[in-house]
Amino acid sequence: MLLRQIHIEAAVIFIFSPILAARLGNWGSVKEDIRQTDLWEQADFKWLRGMGRKSNPVLGIGRFNAGQKLNSIFTMVTGTLFLATGVIMWQNPRFPQWFVENAIFLHDALTWLVLVAWLGHLYFSAFHPATRESLRGMILGWVKGDWAEKHHNTWYAEMISRMSPTKKQNRE
Repeated sequence: MLLRQIHIEAAVIFIFSPILAARLGNWGSVKEDIRQTDLWEQADFKWLRGMGRKSNPVLGIGRFNAGQKLNSIFTMVTGTLFLATGVIMWQNPRFPQWFVENAIFLHDALTWLVLVAWLGHLYFSAFHPATRESLRGMILGWVKGDWAEKHHNTWYAEMISRMSPTKKQNRE
């Protein structure tokens, strides 16, 4: 019973903490991130076709590459399904038994799917040399310029264009 209560409380935190963090933080930045992850361009499809190759320098990649955009979709879909199946299991006397059993199965299957995705992310963020730099961006909020220029060249050029002339000179 204690584990069930912890699980439910963790789910509530999982649902509301990003919303709270966004509202307390820079809401405009969060809305811009959502807009950018919803915007798919030719470079994103080219990036997907080149995925898995030794070097994948695709011109035209913005702040989020196609993999990151797909991950945002994956996160929203699995999060929504976790919420729906969790509510069904939590309120199970209100639903037919077969419906609850299917919700339990889907909830469990999602858990394994998300675990595999999480392990993949752990590998790419901590061990894969080409993407290890992105961990710095997630934790500290910045990445090295040469890495950004290689992996997110359109976004890098946009950030450089926003810099003051003094900062641009210091970079050269």
